Amino acid sequence: MKFVTLVLLFASAGIVVASPSGGGNYHGHGTSKPSKPLPLVTSADLRRTISSRALLEHANKFVVFSKLSNGTRAFGTKTHNATVNYIKKTFDETGYYDTQLQTFSYLFSEGTAEFSANGAPIVVVSDLGCIALAGGIAPIKRRSCEFSKKLALAGAAGAIICNNVDASINGGTLGAISRPTVGPYVSIGPLSGIDGNTSALDVDAINEDRWTSNVLATSKGGKKNNLVFASGHPNSVPASPGINDNGSGTIDLLEIALQLSRYPFLDVGIPARGLFTGAEGIKTAEQSKWWGGQADVAYDVCYHKACDGISNLNVRAFVENTKAAAHSIATYTRSLAGIPRAVSRREVVVREQLPHDQRRHQACGHELPAL
Repeated sequence: MKFVTLVLLFASAGIVVASPSGGGNYHGHGTSKPSKPLPLVTSADLRRTISSRALLEHANKFVVFSKLSNGTRAFGTKTHNATVNYIKKTFDETGYYDTQLQTFSYLFSEGTAEFSANGAPIVVVSDLGCIALAGGIAPIKRRSCEFSKKLALAGAAGAIICNNVDASINGGTLGAISRPTVGPYVSIGPLSGIDGNTSALDVDAINEDRWTSNVLATSKGGKKNNLVFASGHPNSVPASPGINDNGSGTIDLLEIALQLSRYPFLDVGIPARGLFTGAEGIKTAEQSKWWGGQADVAYDVCYHKACDGISNLNVRAFVENTKAAAHSIATYTRSLAGIPRAVSRREVVVREQLPHDQRRHQACGHELPAL
């Protein structure tokens, strides 16, 4: 009989957990010695061990941790590292896993910028202001189309007119009292060419090296060259405690790994699959009609926001998705039939050639902003 090693990796504060071939038995969140040989894992048995009580117990811990850093569990904060330590401690207490911290530093970058005048936001202008704008204050440079057209297209709040030469603007010719076919004139303020070209934008930003750890937890039993691997990340975005994203993903793998210590595993190989819930996806009008909710907003309205706390969890969906992950892991540890074994060299090379910052954003639906 061959036994497989299960690997669960919580990236960012990573955990690697290996599945056992015997020894150790987990009941609740304590440690005990097995009284009889462990049964083979099945999907049905593993799914039956998943409960909302245990999942919410972990989730409430994460909420407590988030309060150490003003409501966030962002990378490298006290709360993120408290999450890392909790995960490691939880595995250590089972006596079932060999755990280690893989500590590293990484550049953390976060910033906000707001440019406004009397509370009205500055809007982006195209074609020197000769294209219609929506609201806000438009910074416009003279040239390209007539002065009056720019003011009529600038939107409701107003415009800042920058001269196209160094001198100040002493006045302008509208040519007509109004431009009803284009829009109403807006209030304006002038800037000389020199002032306009040397204007600055204040940005509140952090760029610093921060330290954290991956937690690698490998079952003491099992063959170390026969691996099943699962992963998640336990940190949040800076604006959020991240109880749904990705606290829920971290928690379900943690609880599954704890319950897996009841079973041995079979088969060989390193399968790789994913369970994606699409939290940041936008609900269509058709989906809203079928299942309720508001169209044209994210499925998770608190995605990457401060409101992503315990109350943001759909507990029923949390339990069901955890059971879905448990089913995948239990199925793979019994048989890897149908999973392709070979990865083409071309697929590997294409990914390796991507810039590092693009590779690290290829998860959780995160997109690189266009700056």
